[in-house]
Amino acid sequence: MYNGNIIDMNTNTRRFFALFRPGLCALCIAGTGLGVGLASAEEQHASNLLLRNCGAYTIDKVIVQGKLDGTGWFNTGISIKKDIKSGKGVCVDIGRVAYLSGHSIADQYRLKVKILGGDWVTCDGTNYKRFDFLTRRAFKMRGTKQRNNACKSLGYNPHPSENIDCSRANGNAHKFLDVRC
Repeated sequence: MYNGNIIDMNTNTRRFFALFRPGLCALCIAGTGLGVGLASAEEQHASNLLLRNCGAYTIDKVIVQGKLDGTGWFNTGISIKKDIKSGKGVCVDIGRVAYLSGHSIADQYRLKVKILGGDWVTCDGTNYKRFDFLTRRAFKMRGTKQRNNACKSLGYNPHPSENIDCSRANGNAHKFLDVRC
């Protein structure tokens, strides 16, 4: 174990090894954890929601819901009724949802999905930020009609090489597309 005595080392090397003294090592670890905690507390947001159907079923309906701070979830009036088969998806422009629905712009949005002949599944809520047209949150659904069909978040801006643009989708709030499962 290192005891703090360094002979014939340059200044940078001494500084590096000094960090591993028993008393300082705990501080290094605690400081690293603190930095990670602060970074993960940063608020994520998106202006588009992408839903990928990778399940062994057809999605019958997608409802867009909103939420204002301090209130419950409400239906925005935007309901996408189309059979979305496995390997297909829908991308929703949240800003367009607010415009078309006539509701106040919500702080969060989420998708509620009806599986044909199966369950209703709800995706996680997503914070919305106006005028940030390039940020999207992607979700993936898998499994069967009745089992393991949760709406799983893939994170923010996954697969940037796909270059999916949901904005102004032919005047609608959504656009259908082929997706990579």
